[in-house]
Amino acid sequence: MAFEPILLNEFGEYLVAFFDEEEEDSKLLGGTGRHEFCECWLSLHEISKTHNAVCCEMCNLRIVIPKEVNTYRKFRQWCLDRMPKDSRNESVSQE
Repeated sequence: MAFEPILLNEFGEYLVAFFDEEEEDSKLLGGTGRHEFCECWLSLHEISKTHNAVCCEMCNLRIVIPKEVNTYRKFRQWCLDRMPKDSRNESVSQE
């Protein structure tokens, strides 16, 4: 099964990756995936002792995440949990 894109924010931006679903528990590393909107790479950067940032190399999208969010599965859930409910439902229904 192909990796399901991760909804990043209420604006409908997605992280698209290129691996199988069973790798959801793999660690988020350097080249995290591709930003669907601008088709450039999203990468992970350490920004403090407690947080990392997922950053787009082209459009400068930046999502600050706790270091405990260290797998694709955790990142997917973290993004979903911080989404406003109306945006989450609207985005999910459009997929």
